[in-house]
Amino acid sequence: MSLLCFQNGKSLCSFTSFVIFISLVGSSFVPVQGQSALSNQAKTVPPDHVQKAQKGLSIFKNHVREILTKHCLDCHGGKSIKADFSLATRSSLMESGFVGEKAEDSYLFELVTHESEPTMPLKEERLSEEKINWIRQWIDLGAPYDKPLADGELNEMKSRKISDDDREFWSFQPLNRIDPPSVKTEQWCRTPIDFFILSDLEKIELTGNPDASARTLIRRGSLDAVGLPPQIDVLENLVDDFGDDQWNRYVEQLLDSPHFGERWARHWMDVARFAESHGYEQDYDRPHAYHYRDFLIKAFNQDMPFDQFTRWQIAGDELAPGNPLAMMATGFLGAGVFPTQLTEAEFESARYDELDDMVATTGVTFLGLSIGCARCHDHKFDPITSADYYSIAANFTSTIRSEVELDLDPDQNARKREQWQSKLQENIEKLDVFEKNELESHFADWLDSANLEELESKWQPLKVLSVTSDAGTIYQEQPDGSWLVRGSVANKENISIEGRSSLDLVNQIRLEALTDKSLPNAGPGGAGNGNFALGDIRVYVEDRASSESQGEASRSWIEVDLVTATATHQQNTDSLSVEASSDD
Repeated sequence: MSLLCFQNGKSLCSFTSFVIFISLVGSSFVPVQGQSALSNQAKTVPPDHVQKAQKGLSIFKNHVREILTKHCLDCHGGKSIKADFSLATRSSLMESGFVGEKAEDSYLFELVTHESEPTMPLKEERLSEEKINWIRQWIDLGAPYDKPLADGELNEMKSRKISDDDREFWSFQPLNRIDPPSVKTEQWCRTPIDFFILSDLEKIELTGNPDASARTLIRRGSLDAVGLPPQIDVLENLVDDFGDDQWNRYVEQLLDSPHFGERWARHWMDVARFAESHGYEQDYDRPHAYHYRDFLIKAFNQDMPFDQFTRWQIAGDELAPGNPLAMMATGFLGAGVFPTQLTEAEFESARYDELDDMVATTGVTFLGLSIGCARCHDHKFDPITSADYYSIAANFTSTIRSEVELDLDPDQNARKREQWQSKLQENIEKLDVFEKNELESHFADWLDSANLEELESKWQPLKVLSVTSDAGTIYQEQPDGSWLVRGSVANKENISIEGRSSLDLVNQIRLEALTDKSLPNAGPGGAGNGNFALGDIRVYVEDRASSESQGEASRSWIEVDLVTATATHQQNTDSLSVEASSDD
């Protein structure tokens, strides 16, 4: 149901003019108590009902009919019926739900007055206040009609009916064996296909070309079958001793070549709109797209029956859940473009576009039908209705784009895992014996022989005196010399770190971001996912001589140029890289 609701809503957007006019038309009379048009439930008729009906009919005949006919009828009940709605009768108006008991309660009136989107009339100026006032009065009086707006047939919108002739559509026909046609020069024909070719040639008084030379035929066969020219030694050997037997054996070799599947899978990938990136502006890579490509290559090389080839691409995970090749085949459904960066408002529309891509490609690829046209209306040419489209789309609603780890060789991999597990257990036992019996003595020997001065780190921790934030964030020093944020963290802040070093020369600075259980997702940042980004890094050193001469209150600082910046981990964007953080 969600598919239908969404798509119908989308259709309204593309034919916005009909929304206004839905509530501007109605049936030919106002029912009164006792008529069959009333529901079975008792209704109380107000005392002034007759007077209101008469006044409403007068307004309709003298004013509203002209407004509807001029601004609405051509598209909704006159020349055509757009957006599946006709304004020819009052019943279609009242069934639309756009008209309430009062104009102020009617969505139609909000559209006419441009209080709601889409404004009506579509792509036209707002109706005059006089016309809007007539519509207001008419709706308040029950929106009566004196007769249908359209003459003759009521132009009720009807869904397309699929006829028996429609069911004879070319792609629905079963395959049949057809006898080859007769030709005048049968000696030219070597296979049944040749008879069909020559028959058409003879109709236009043409004859077949003479036999190609051995060298030409061998090159054609290789290029057609595997997409590569023949190797020189193979070509020369065949040319020297060429005949029907040699040619047949060569063709069989080409068909058995792994390059055959590589060559012909390319054509199917074009049909399946295969790509190794997602498309759109970001066009991120699809690192696992090759699985579907490999399925196609293997299917062609294995001469997979076409019915199995078809079913596996549409539902291989359901039909053969334990078969990795069947799972790879389902890459057909996800091979189309997909927006990888979406706002919350785009999730639903992107999902329906994804389903539409699956339906449309399935129709073109396997059914010879342009099903996608029926997303918004019954197809004008191919025998498919909008109801058919959404019935097909409903079958894909549980299809989720995901990446699954596949075991392409379960038996061999099981043996390898068993061998690895056995070796791992053996090494664990050896490590346990070493740690219990030998580690302590080995470590003592190492301490006696090691040059500890050479092992000292060239890095010296900065003696941090203070960490302050212009956003008021509190940072507290920890026993190990690190500083930990306390409380909430601002979305953006300037942090100042002041410290002292006893080193005479400093040519490198290292900033370490540590994790902590108190941070979101254990950090190291304060964002909800534990992330953080450095927008700009600046380093200053105090000019001791200048500060001492000017006093503590007027300390002097010199900015240090940062030449090269590296990071053990950074976000893969130009604006968030560590180079960007230190680049003036």
